[in-house]
Amino acid sequence: MRLQAEERIVLVLLFMAMASLIVAYWAFDEGTTVVKGIVLDMRNTASGGHLLIYIDSSEMPIFVARDVGASQLKERLYPGARIEVAGRISSYAGGREIQVERFSDIELL
Repeated sequence: MRLQAEERIVLVLLFMAMASLIVAYWAFDEGTTVVKGIVLDMRNTASGGHLLIYIDSSEMPIFVARDVGASQLKERLYPGARIEVAGRISSYAGGREIQVERFSDIELL
């Protein structure tokens, strides 16, 4: 069974569309990371009750959303505490940050 010219064009277009989606997913998925370090500073965000944690071993701040447990985490952590954080690298306001997805992704060492 041979494909007609129109059918071949449709298959090529479908393949190109699928390849574009795969490349877009790969390009925009910035990945996950695990970092260990000493807490230098913790700040609440201006709105929303979220928490930004700064550690000595990463230039990227660690973002903890309110619904992940930012307030409970702020009570447990202190400057000088050694932590291990697993999170997704994401972009925000022209910069990159490590976004924590679960409370259990931050461990006090």
